[in-house]
Amino acid sequence: MFAFFPYLKTSGPLRYRSVTVRASADTTGLAAEAANDLELLRSLFFLRDHQRITQPSYAFSPDDAAATAEFVRDISELRELLAYLYSSPHESSGDPFLRNEHSSLYIFRPKRFFRSLVENEHGVEPAQPAEYPEADDRHEIPGYECEVDNRAMTWVTKGSRLYPTCVRFWLNISQDLAHDFERISQSARYDPVFAFFAWRREAPSELYGRLLTALKWYNRSIGADVPDDAALVHLATAFESLLALDQGPDVTRRFKSAVMLLIGNVPRADAWLEQFYRARSEIVHRGEANALRFNPYHAAKGAPDDADSGYQSLTSYGWFIFQICAAAVSSGSLVARQVGLESMLLTNRQRLERICKALSATDAAANRLRDVARMYRTSITIGSSVSQA
Repeated sequence: MFAFFPYLKTSGPLRYRSVTVRASADTTGLAAEAANDLELLRSLFFLRDHQRITQPSYAFSPDDAAATAEFVRDISELRELLAYLYSSPHESSGDPFLRNEHSSLYIFRPKRFFRSLVENEHGVEPAQPAEYPEADDRHEIPGYECEVDNRAMTWVTKGSRLYPTCVRFWLNISQDLAHDFERISQSARYDPVFAFFAWRREAPSELYGRLLTALKWYNRSIGADVPDDAALVHLATAFESLLALDQGPDVTRRFKSAVMLLIGNVPRADAWLEQFYRARSEIVHRGEANALRFNPYHAAKGAPDDADSGYQSLTSYGWFIFQICAAAVSSGSLVARQVGLESMLLTNRQRLERICKALSATDAAANRLRDVARMYRTSITIGSSVSQA
């Protein structure tokens, strides 16, 4: 199995759990047959017309069922994190650095299929001679089953071309996966979120699924061809997923209270919150909003006629605020884990039951002992802290 980030380049290997992302010119660890597959697949990506992309990034997984499932899970998670990382809004224009489509993930599995899946005979004419392989007596050719962002399926073979999924698209010159990933720890907005996902398997929780869902909706809001009203609704869904807001009476008040608690008492933030959620409700229930730009005067008396001119959209401010909220939620969870809050609230019997469950698992003995040691260290740390206090 091969996975490609065709629109993101890297100057060196990027390791994330079971995944190692490399530059397409790097064939380290690949057998000759896999290297040939890589060369063919990297040649399929085009930016537009006849412009082939020269520096796609890829990751490889051996043909093993367990390893493949873990690989797909990890690289799909990495795809959402990369889209989130590169979404950083510009402080002046409010536009994201890159769009959701820049982190598009293509997963290829070798497969034989009918040639008719890549060659249409009706309503088209060939612009150049076909490069497809010759079909066998079953009309099948060798190629690859391709899944795009875990939702769209297609088939490709030698001679196929894959273009971006949106109309307006470009490649960024400065973007570099290996370099940009290293700088995450320097960002107060991104480091807590990435640190949270770094230990999610050690401490699986409802929050993990909720945060990942929120990131997916946030990333949809930064799509290149997403209309402004749809982007706002996607972002509102991301907030609701992050904050676990159920629909019902006073949802606007609960939304404002939750966000204000996370970002602090920021002047005029309450005005944005009210205008943002009002616009969301108008779009969902009426199909359109009265205003999609932030009005700092908030219907104040004596406000000038052009009160909203020069201010960004409600969504662009929302991207900043969502990132602050996501960092705050992730930070709180990290600190709770570091101080061992969950273990503090356990009885000795519950702790022993967890240890027994860990020891009876089907993992390798070393992994089971490591899990128990982690629980024991947490207990000792808590006991020492309490004694010193």
